[in-house]
Amino acid sequence: MPHTQYVSLFLFVSCSTELRKAQKRVRVLKQQVETSEEKTTTAHHYLASIVALAEKTTQERDQLVYMASSLKQDKQGVITRVVEGTLRLGKLQEKVKVGRLKHAGFDL
Repeated sequence: MPHTQYVSLFLFVSCSTELRKAQKRVRVLKQQVETSEEKTTTAHHYLASIVALAEKTTQERDQLVYMASSLKQDKQGVITRVVEGTLRLGKLQEKVKVGRLKHAGFDL
């Protein structure tokens, strides 16, 4: 019988050792899962920040495109007014020239 007790004790110790190893492995795996979840959460926040920055950049780009278009239209309006003013000035100068010639006694 003593031999049977030793075998039983050996099996009990062996099972206890295996159980402790399995429990340790479970703790390690739980820690790895927790770490993985933390990294996933961090990555999610990081990606959300990137998306928010991309949306803000897109809005700024759209505003700059609109502003550039407005400035281009304003520039074209200024150029048109300058050309029209130059033409009016040329006509006025021509009238002044004709008036001076008439005043000087030249008939045109």
